[in-house]
Amino acid sequence: MNTIKRLNDYAVKVQSYLLIAMFLVLLALMLIQVLYRYFLELPLPWSEEMARYVFVIVTYLGASIAVSNNSHIEINVRDLLVGKLFKSKGRRERWDKILSLAAEFVTFAIAGIISYEFVFMVTDDYTFDQVSTASGFPMYLVSGFVLVCLVMLTVHCLFRVVVCAGELKTKSV
Repeated sequence: MNTIKRLNDYAVKVQSYLLIAMFLVLLALMLIQVLYRYFLELPLPWSEEMARYVFVIVTYLGASIAVSNNSHIEINVRDLLVGKLFKSKGRRERWDKILSLAAEFVTFAIAGIISYEFVFMVTDDYTFDQVSTASGFPMYLVSGFVLVCLVMLTVHCLFRVVVCAGELKTKSV
């Protein structure tokens, strides 16, 4: 379990560095766009498009990191329901762990389905030679990077399922 945790932590660290680099690229693209448009009066047609694609990549990288750290947005009624249904602390903790495991598994399943379906989008972008309109940039690179982020998100979800299952097992023994 410690090896899996260290591997997951390493993946998050690499993703964090990549996120910082991509965010700096996004910032540079937007700065270049503003400088050229307003000061040189020579708008660059490709910079806005590239900034949009980098923003999408930054969003998916951030989502993957947020899932790993369990800091994503959630609507959590589980605590309220478990608190109302079970008065004993032991039963409340056990059901909280069971419902946490179920929620993590559902998140993993949905992330896996989205990742699987996204493979077809990347394949279509590559097969049909899709390119961006302004710069002619191959779209399979953008969608491929998003696919990598989705796969990492799914792996982080799987790790969270394993951790929740381990916590449930140790609490019941």
